[in-house]
Amino acid sequence: MKRLPILCLATALFLPPTTVSAQHTISLLGGMNLTVIAQRATDDIVQVGFHRTTGLNLGLAGSFMLSPPETRHTLHVQLAATYSQKGAELGRPGLDHQLDYLDLALLADMRFQSIVDGVFLHFLLGPALGWLMSCNGVRAATDDNPGSSTPCEEGRFRSLDYSIVGGSGLEFAFADRVRFTTSFLYTIGLGYMDHGDEFEAGTMKNRALTLRAALGFPIG
Repeated sequence: MKRLPILCLATALFLPPTTVSAQHTISLLGGMNLTVIAQRATDDIVQVGFHRTTGLNLGLAGSFMLSPPETRHTLHVQLAATYSQKGAELGRPGLDHQLDYLDLALLADMRFQSIVDGVFLHFLLGPALGWLMSCNGVRAATDDNPGSSTPCEEGRFRSLDYSIVGGSGLEFAFADRVRFTTSFLYTIGLGYMDHGDEFEAGTMKNRALTLRAALGFPIG
């Protein structure tokens, strides 16, 4: 009988959470980008032939509930700040155009309770603003070349990039104390990321598919 309180406490810690999603959470984000640069075809500009490349996606997010918490389907707003590596491979294997952005996204997050207790389905959509932190042409190391990184031509790319972000994910709640989420997001650049020249406006836009995981902690 003396062990009964201990057993009750242990059981409470590992019981599945209720079907109500946490009202507010803060999350650590980590994942990978699969990115490419989409180039608008023109008569005056030779197409570079960009290929996909990969990069990191790391950051923080805060999620805040807007709808009543007792409902099975809840609307949240998510504010995320991420360090995001974007760019493309420039036609020849081993030569990457790497652009590092600080992305700020404001996403509507619709959460649906699944048939499994403690598992939620997410749908996200909203705008994002990216600040270009650095830009480099990166050549991978080979047997004959140690590799190199050269800054991009000054003024070639705009310092701000705006886009639309959408995607979905699955959230798993553990004992109402930790939330683990896996998701994919697709980012479509709306504005041209390059300045172009005196004869032609910009022609390049960012595209990114992000696969990431989040570790969330309820704060209210």
